[in-house]
Amino acid sequence: MGYRSFGEMYLSKEALFILPEENKQDLKENWNKINDNYYSFNDWKWYPSYENVALWENFFDELDDEDNTEWYDFIRIGENDNDIEIRTYVAFYLKRSVGHL
Repeated sequence: MGYRSFGEMYLSKEALFILPEENKQDLKENWNKINDNYYSFNDWKWYPSYENVALWENFFDELDDEDNTEWYDFIRIGENDNDIEIRTYVAFYLKRSVGHL
């Protein structure tokens, strides 16, 4: 089965405008659309060796390199408590809480 993650992504209208075709296709085929700018995934293997993951990692890196970090937000939570990836802080925050039975 392998290690799985879930997460969400925000893309501004500027980010969507410059989004490469391969990313647009992956967005349509593999992501759950929440609304015009928010997308989610669940139960994915988020490894950079996977083609669709590499597409997004490269796009995020490009935005970071061009100082356009306000154009996107990404959060991924893995199966282990310490496996959390947050890229920028535009749209999401991480909240931990304790529940009870």
